Amino acid sequence: MVRAPGAPPQAGRAELTLPEPTWGLLLRRGMPTFALEGILPVLLFYGLWRTAGLAPAAIATSGAGIAIVVWQRRRGFDTALAWATVVFLAIQAVVALVTDSATVYLAQPATWTGPSARSTSTPAPSSSDPTRPVRTA
Repeated sequence: MVRAPGAPPQAGRAELTLPEPTWGLLLRRGMPTFALEGILPVLLFYGLWRTAGLAPAAIATSGAGIAIVVWQRRRGFDTALAWATVVFLAIQAVVALVTDSATVYLAQPATWTGPSARSTSTPAPSSSDPTRPVRTA
């Protein structure tokens, strides 16, 4: 219920006070989460992929995603979208492991948007010999 301007809060209800939104506040609150959810898994994947191979990298990245969501849930964050992301990453990992291809693992989001991008663009004429001019009708 919205109270009228200047009206006191109802008895027994605490007034929610929010800090003034500033760039510093947004960075202090947003950057740790961004680093945890966005940068850490990518660094983990590339580090393990180069040192141990695709399977350990995909499995560890999926496990890290689950661990991050569980940790956030215990801290009281809403994690519905994060769980959907974990499911998507797990599917990506399974596809990468079945195909044994890091390219499939990394490029899968681009391939989902690819058909719509291809349908709106026309391919440039090409020739098998790059020195010959291309004839267009």
